[in-house]
Amino acid sequence: MSNSIQLRFFQDGCGYPHSTFYVPALPIVFTLFVLLQNTLLAQAPAGGIRGVVNDVSGAVVTKASLRVSQPQFGGGRVAGTDASGRYYITNLEPGDYEIEAFAPGFDKEVKLVRLLVGDQLTVNFQLHPGSVHERVLVSGQTSGINTSEFAVNGSVSQVQIQNLPLNGRNFLELARLEPGVSVTLVSNPGAFANNYSRVSIAGAQYLLTQVSVDGVTVNDRMNGGTSQNFSQETVQEFQVERFSFDPASAMSGAGGINIVTRHGTNNLHGAAFFFYRDHNMAAYPALRRDLKHPDPFFARKQSGFRLGGPLRKDRVFWFTNFEHDWQTAALAVQNNHPIFSKLDVVYPSPLTFNQFNLRVDGKLDNANSAFVRVSQDKNNNVAPASVGIFMPSNWVSSHNSALQIEAGETSVLNSKIVNDLRYAHSYLHSRADPVTSQNCSDPVVCIGVGGPEILPFDDPAFHIGNRPSVPLAIFPTTNQLLDVLTWQHNGHLLRLGGDWEHVSLHGYRGIYEPAQIILWGPTNLLQSPSLYNALPASLRDPTAPPPTLEDILQLPLRSFITGIGNVSFPGPYHSDSTSHSDLWRFHAQDSWSMRRGLTLTFGAAYSYQTNIYNQDLKRPAYLSPIFGGDVRPPHRGASVIDPSAGLAWNVQNKGKTVVRGGGGIYHDEVSFFVPLLERGALGPSGNERVPVDGSVVGLSFLSQPTTFRGQDLLPILPTIRSTLASKLGNGTDPTVSTVQVIKQADQLFGPDHTTAYAIHANAGIQQELTPSLTLSADYVMRRYVHLGGFQGIFSVDRNQFNRPHVTGVDPNTGVVSFVRDPVIPLCTPAQAAALNPLDQCSTGAITVYGGDANSRYQALQVKLDKRFSSRLQFTGSYALAKNTGFVAVTQYNNPALDYGNVGTPRHTLIVSGVYEIPDVSAQSRILRGLLNAWTVAFISETDSAPPLDTTLSGLDLDGDGISTTLLPGINGHNLLGQGLSQSRLRALVAQFNAWIEARTRIITNPDGTQSVIRPRTPFNQIISPIVLPGKIWAGDSFISQDVRLTKKFNIKEKVTLSLIGEVFNLFNVANLTGYSSVLNQPNYAQPSARAGQAFGTGGPRAFQVASRVEF
Repeated sequence: MSNSIQLRFFQDGCGYPHSTFYVPALPIVFTLFVLLQNTLLAQAPAGGIRGVVNDVSGAVVTKASLRVSQPQFGGGRVAGTDASGRYYITNLEPGDYEIEAFAPGFDKEVKLVRLLVGDQLTVNFQLHPGSVHERVLVSGQTSGINTSEFAVNGSVSQVQIQNLPLNGRNFLELARLEPGVSVTLVSNPGAFANNYSRVSIAGAQYLLTQVSVDGVTVNDRMNGGTSQNFSQETVQEFQVERFSFDPASAMSGAGGINIVTRHGTNNLHGAAFFFYRDHNMAAYPALRRDLKHPDPFFARKQSGFRLGGPLRKDRVFWFTNFEHDWQTAALAVQNNHPIFSKLDVVYPSPLTFNQFNLRVDGKLDNANSAFVRVSQDKNNNVAPASVGIFMPSNWVSSHNSALQIEAGETSVLNSKIVNDLRYAHSYLHSRADPVTSQNCSDPVVCIGVGGPEILPFDDPAFHIGNRPSVPLAIFPTTNQLLDVLTWQHNGHLLRLGGDWEHVSLHGYRGIYEPAQIILWGPTNLLQSPSLYNALPASLRDPTAPPPTLEDILQLPLRSFITGIGNVSFPGPYHSDSTSHSDLWRFHAQDSWSMRRGLTLTFGAAYSYQTNIYNQDLKRPAYLSPIFGGDVRPPHRGASVIDPSAGLAWNVQNKGKTVVRGGGGIYHDEVSFFVPLLERGALGPSGNERVPVDGSVVGLSFLSQPTTFRGQDLLPILPTIRSTLASKLGNGTDPTVSTVQVIKQADQLFGPDHTTAYAIHANAGIQQELTPSLTLSADYVMRRYVHLGGFQGIFSVDRNQFNRPHVTGVDPNTGVVSFVRDPVIPLCTPAQAAALNPLDQCSTGAITVYGGDANSRYQALQVKLDKRFSSRLQFTGSYALAKNTGFVAVTQYNNPALDYGNVGTPRHTLIVSGVYEIPDVSAQSRILRGLLNAWTVAFISETDSAPPLDTTLSGLDLDGDGISTTLLPGINGHNLLGQGLSQSRLRALVAQFNAWIEARTRIITNPDGTQSVIRPRTPFNQIISPIVLPGKIWAGDSFISQDVRLTKKFNIKEKVTLSLIGEVFNLFNVANLTGYSSVLNQPNYAQPSARAGQAFGTGGPRAFQVASRVEF
């Protein structure tokens, strides 16, 4: 059976799973959970309130009682003061609380407190002599300063979520209000399943950010990032963990998002909404106007409702919401090339979302409360994969369905001990397919649809045909059980707990179907006049009509990759044991409140994860030269310990100034999807899909173009694939691995590979300016070590397959003769044709993930935060950052050149606010109706320009086998704009060009014409002078102002209508992107696009209108 037939059969066999959850089953699930609950073993994002009770003389009151309650829910909790007059109430959900302090012989004192997610507030009381029956309400704001923790966290409140302008209503975009946090929203996650919202904390990979909802994670355990999307209506508020986290937090070295969902109250409440945006209310979505599409269609409709209330007053509450989103976006394809830009287009991208949530909360008795939540997310789209906006024939059709069922119980065992238990079952059904002629039908725009991916070497922005990462389907299922026990005793707050997570996976992975074909581009052929002149006019003349597929296939072949093997993932061999992973984690922390306002905190977490390496696969002796004789599978890092410690000093114990500092070691949870990829090469031959380079059949022309064209490959490609498939076999012989047959491999893990971890350190101060206004300033540092395969970086061809051994140089033409000189000797043509597993030779690269890359982020992070009061909420965040580390392997012999700036802007400033405009007194009812009840909200962001790289592509200057290198004289990546000036770059280019000219000869041919003989690399690549554009930019600064204006009308008692107008990027700042970083390709350091307009901020100006009814 051919690979393509096998793929269709498997896909049809899997189908697309659908699921139905029956709401009547909720009471049964809820009851079973409560009956079966036990304290088996990350933390729910709860808060706490602590303080001291004194009398009017300042003496402590040792036998005072405190009752904390939420009037809208009924009931409450009671705590008492210790011998030092201190109290601590833990595990409180965000919301508005009433705290009563009372003791015999004193009046009862009452304070109102608003607790945000993760808050650890200090609320002190001063009791006056009197009767306990006398109730005294003490007004005033409670400071938001955290007087007891050294962690650097922040929160986004309900006021911000409901009022700030959001293009696409994605609440996670507000995470960027925290210093050093960036958020990218994509139209299609592509191979990254359901991950539309990408939150990067302090420059780390967004895939490493852990996201939890009501205490349980919703991360994609295969790829990282989020696996489920939630409506804005579902969310009460959320916390952003940035540095030095609590050991009970989800396992991550980068940071985390802790989301708390809404729930019902004693009052029936709800809302219905409709948001609308279209192209008539927006600026043109591309950098350059396409005359064929002068006004591309765009429309988005978002509608839904939320509703909640009591099932039984003071005992059982319910909340539900639903949102339907429909959008057709206009996405601009900018190819940034003199020839292929003729195919630039603005093309429609459809997207639909349905998000549902239901939560039931109940009080079992005065000491126990529980909840059940069901959340579902379904979406479909046709859009570019997240790596770039390429031609529409290269887009992906995605279908995602995610469900999470969670149950939790909080038990107040006594006034000192509280236990919090969570269980969650989650699944994700995600499928990504290449587009077909049904959803990409324009014969010009959809050039190459349904065929192999084709891209020219001189234009990394131009891709047509099937994405090599699809078809792909993953169906992971996760069960998670968590428990945290909190015990407060004599100034110590001890937290003990743990969690267990079981993940299983099945799916299919039809990569490189049928192939990825890289052709030499038109500008690459300028040094080969005979080949260039033979091209169609469409590929030589920028003013000629755009090239057709037949024209493009006239370009010479450079290389190709095809996919061969079983598409099931994981493959059948040992799939029962390798398709799942278990994570066990235990943690403990003590927060010790000493005298004089000093709190010391220390703790540790122990984690053990199974199946992160392929211990069942014996690595063949064939790979012994690659691994220096060590063919053991990697084994380090499955079991880790993460310690942390720090202090918080409440200066003068007044809660006005807090000095904090600390740090710790934090490992990332391993996404075991990546290690599974090497099973294709190391497992039984044919067991799993693997990429095979065309070098196996001698069709690899990396040094110079030849007369063998793309159109010459297509007719023989089916025969090549069927021959390779027959050589590989069906994966039933465990004694012969795939790498022994095809003699090349991809994404192996080295024997010394281990898991990455981050070292955190922070020191800073919090200062209360007014009771509702605080200023914090922190120096933060995070050093990641042992980065590698689990992060998808630091992949090196340890076979050095393209390392040349020069055998001669033609004195007349300068042509360099060479043979490949890999570590495992090159196969002879006879050996390459036979592919005998016993032959010790190689046909291609053998790439291996190293585990020794590192990075360092350092920053001064400042935040000014005013909690909502007196009609105003305000936040200002600033980060002065430096982020350096591993970027790319460009040198075998000098690894230091693989490092540089990671790409984080040096300066980032974000200011946001919500202001309820004061009402105007007027005699006219109509005038009062027009002038009153207005709210204005805004987000303003300014980022400095990111740095740009200075690489040369297609040149192996030192003959080490890597044909991407830095410009000589530059000692790191991404330096232009951060360490390298334009004048210095131009001087180095001039020096490089002078070196070329000194080695250039001009000869006279027999016919009298002259030929320019340029120097060549050891790999016989022509080295031509670099021609820089007249003006170059490292990148563009980012400036955007988003504004929302809301007018509220009272329809009747407790029913309001809000009319909303929003504008994104009010001043239509260009915010240019797509700068080429390759010096010897066209348009270096030139922008090719603007920031996206469909979601998020900074794109071409767009207006949005909405209406909302609430009661």
